[in-house]
Amino acid sequence: MVVDDHVAVRAGAKQILSSDPELNVVGEAATGEAAVVMAVRRRPQVILMDILLGRGIDGYETTAQILAELPDVGVIMFTAYGERQMLAQGL
Repeated sequence: MVVDDHVAVRAGAKQILSSDPELNVVGEAATGEAAVVMAVRRRPQVILMDILLGRGIDGYETTAQILAELPDVGVIMFTAYGERQMLAQGL
């Protein structure tokens, strides 16, 4: 599953991931709230999560809510911002 507030980023990630026949993108969401609902419904194995989502809850809170419901899901967090401190906050 891919979570990012930018359409182009979601589309690019989906295209790259879908090029591998062993991967299946089960959904994409533009907001944290939508991601939580979708994750609970579709139960992905891995979520590619943007840290900064444009509105609503951010990637950290989204991840916390998803992991509360689905503790075994893997989450890969990413950001376009170059500050390591932002990524470290997610640990």
